[in-house]
Amino acid sequence: MSLELVSMEEAVAPQAFVPDHEMVLDELGSALSRIVLLGAALDGVDSVCAFLDALPASTRLTFLLTQHLGGQSDQDMLARFAGHGPLPLRLVEAGRRVGMGELLMVPAGQQVRLRRDGSVELLADDAAEPSIDATLSMAANGFGRDAVAIVFAGRGNDAIAGSQAIHDRGGQVWVESSSGEHFADMVSGIFAERLVSFSGTPSELAAHLIEVFS
Repeated sequence: MSLELVSMEEAVAPQAFVPDHEMVLDELGSALSRIVLLGAALDGVDSVCAFLDALPASTRLTFLLTQHLGGQSDQDMLARFAGHGPLPLRLVEAGRRVGMGELLMVPAGQQVRLRRDGSVELLADDAAEPSIDATLSMAANGFGRDAVAIVFAGRGNDAIAGSQAIHDRGGQVWVESSSGEHFADMVSGIFAERLVSFSGTPSELAAHLIEVFS
């Protein structure tokens, strides 16, 4: 063993902290800086597909889709979305972390609690359809101004209370613009509450999302 003499100034000087780079990169990689919530009634499936098709392959945003099933199974709905967009759609799974650049769907009979560190909790829900309101309210509480809700035109009023929660906590609410051919109760209700910060066709919604958050 050998001793090395150093000056008093060097001995008492603060030492630079050298981080564990792998640990830091892992933590940053698993953190979610923003969440994009997609909400659609059964008659909004085609609009969601058009939106996904308009996304670039380079997107690193994280999407959580709450889709009404109309009595279909999760697997039936996954099959309808297969091949649309650059990101493969999978169901949220308890214990499996969510990362950037993922597209997930709320499972039937469940509510999702997603945290900024990417961890997930699933809560049983007896509702007939996955609740858009519950998903948006969860995101409003967990992500605040870093939550973006995109609601597609369709029959129902499920997304109005959740959109209010997103708006009240500083997030953004976007909706699909609807022609007279497409029933738009959810969108009309959100407009009536003056919660909308942007509206457009599915492709316009995708383009605006990338323009603002790329």
